[in-house]
Amino acid sequence: MDLKTLEEALVTGKFRGWHLSGGLLNETYTIGKTARGWEIYYSERGQKSNLKIFASESEACKCFWDTINGDRLTKM
Repeated sequence: MDLKTLEEALVTGKFRGWHLSGGLLNETYTIGKTARGWEIYYSERGQKSNLKIFASESEACKCFWDTINGDRLTKM
C-alpha cells in the first residue's frame, strides 16, 4: 500500500480525522515522511501520541490503515 492507495481507501470508506502530510493538526491521525522514516501518530494539542516509525511507506500505510479502520470514531 502507498499513500495514494491509502487516501483512496480513506475517502471511499468515508473516514474522518486523518491527514497524510505530517504536521500537528488537532485530534487527527497523521502519517508523514521525516528524516527518521515514515511516522504515524495521533496529533492532539500540538503533541504526537502513539508515535510509530517505519522504514518503508508500505509498512507505515498498512499500520495507518489498520489503526484508523479500528477506531469507530473515525467512521462517518
